[in-house]
Amino acid sequence: MNIKQQFTTVTRLSKIVASILFIALPFIGFYLGMKYEESILAYQPTIIVTPQSRELSQSQVAPIDSEKQRQTEIDTTEWKTLKNKFGWSIKYPPTWEASGQHNVIAEDFVAPIIQGPKGCYKNKAECGSIQVDVPSAMTDIYKNVSPSQYELEKFKNAPFQILKNQNESLVNGNPAFEVTYLISNDGQFPNGRYVKEIAIKHKEDIYVISYDAGSNDSSGRGITGLPEDWQLAPVFGKMLSTLKFSE
Repeated sequence: MNIKQQFTTVTRLSKIVASILFIALPFIGFYLGMKYEESILAYQPTIIVTPQSRELSQSQVAPIDSEKQRQTEIDTTEWKTLKNKFGWSIKYPPTWEASGQHNVIAEDFVAPIIQGPKGCYKNKAECGSIQVDVPSAMTDIYKNVSPSQYELEKFKNAPFQILKNQNESLVNGNPAFEVTYLISNDGQFPNGRYVKEIAIKHKEDIYVISYDAGSNDSSGRGITGLPEDWQLAPVFGKMLSTLKFSE
């Protein structure tokens, strides 16, 4: 293949053009690269980091169960212990009181109640009560039922007990079923009273723990909030964690 000599001969002009291109091309490449980066950044939103956004970001990355955290901060060293003859025991704060009914002490009663803190209604503070019942100790019909069967059966013919939430769980390794319901016809609470209840199966027996919290308003009427808003919720949780069954 024959190429014309004018295209292959190195001249003074070609040397000058080559030198100019050798010097200019890196600068041109750098300039084009900077323009491209500017065009990319122009389409990115500006993010302003404030203390609030930083706090929100941290909470999203590492959420904290505040109720469980508050439970761990509760010191039970001075707590009392109620040991019941129907096969269970539980600890409770020293400012709370355990009682039975019909002249039967809490240790011997089938469904004693623990209430407190002392003077809460007088001080217009939140008051709580927790009751441990053993219905299978009174009749054998509960010997063969599961925790969920026991709990859900009560709502079939109880129009004033409105089921709000239900879930299966474990309590100290025992199968359990938890419900939250509203008692709409409680005369002391015009807007109804929320109750949380857990049925636990231990061996052949059903143990039922029910608890609620409320206070009085300025007129003396009973008021109660949602269970998740109870200030005593961590105390209830801590008490439940101390529940033990006799072998």
